[in-house]
Amino acid sequence: MDTSERNMTLIGPDGTETPSFSLDDMKAATKALSGKAPMKNTEADQKVLNDAYSVTATQLRSLVQRYERLAADKADIADDQKEVMAEAKSLGYDTKALRRIIAMRREDPDKRAELEAVVDMYRTALGM
Repeated sequence: MDTSERNMTLIGPDGTETPSFSLDDMKAATKALSGKAPMKNTEADQKVLNDAYSVTATQLRSLVQRYERLAADKADIADDQKEVMAEAKSLGYDTKALRRIIAMRREDPDKRAELEAVVDMYRTALGM
């Protein structure tokens, strides 16, 4: 007779018996626990886990949705910027020079002046 087909019950110190289970059930349970003590899973424990999961899922969903909205806004702004450059080009402006001016305006004026002084010094040294 195959031992996995045998059913058994356990009797606790107080005389209570467990429901009948097979050796395969016992092996699977032992493997699942893998040396860890089993946790109680009361209704209150399950509620705490569900609430924690719900809060985490809600926060995560909120973060993802905020990021997606910002990405959409960013794409809209990039499209608007392209339209402005297309308009500038249609009016005859050099868009490369225009982009350089915009970048320079974003820089700190003191740092920009210092960089321009160094560039001028290098140009002079190179005879440009």
